[in-house]
Amino acid sequence: MNRGYFSPPVTVALLIDRVGVYRNVLSAEEAARLLVGYWPKKGRAKRFAAMRACLEVGEGRADAKVARAAFIAAVHEAEIYVKD
Repeated sequence: MNRGYFSPPVTVALLIDRVGVYRNVLSAEEAARLLVGYWPKKGRAKRFAAMRACLEVGEGRADAKVARAAFIAAVHEAEIYVKD
């Protein structure tokens, strides 16, 4: 899988194991892991669009810039703090 590195990385505030942490998301691969494993219940449409974009990057059918923008849109939809 093409990792699709983000330039610049996206810093988000997440709740992981009931602890608030800031996470620097460096790639589409890492964004996909967060979208699947550590995402709040709020917001679905943009989350699924971001998951699709990250998958397309991994398959070489999309650019990391597209996945980064989709990930940021999903972050906003889920009302997660993003430092961008």
